[in-house]
Amino acid sequence: MVALTVLPDDPARTADHGYFPGEAAVRDPNFSDTDILVALRDMFAGKRETVLGQNLEWWSESFQCDMPPEKAAGVVVAAFWGECHSPDRCDDGIETLRLLLLLRARILIAKSLRDTGKAVL
Repeated sequence: MVALTVLPDDPARTADHGYFPGEAAVRDPNFSDTDILVALRDMFAGKRETVLGQNLEWWSESFQCDMPPEKAAGVVVAAFWGECHSPDRCDDGIETLRLLLLLRARILIAKSLRDTGKAVL
């Protein structure tokens, strides 16, 4: 009688979820703006390390470079005081920041699909 042993490369064995780096990737991502913004919010809040393969430092530097100073000023005012006495200025800055982050995310998704055929949020 032959003893059967399970080898590490046994095709019947399944890996634990998260074992393979690209397992959460999708080939045709249909990430909504909300999906992306929630992932970014979680990263900025310290709940995750990366979004679309980029860390907090990369995202922070990218929107600092892209935002016009007038729009950035509105975001800073809103961030410092939690409200703004000139809502038009703050709202414009916050909307500009949101759009710039989404634009960067869409660019990263397109590059990832082009280079690897998949994207991981």
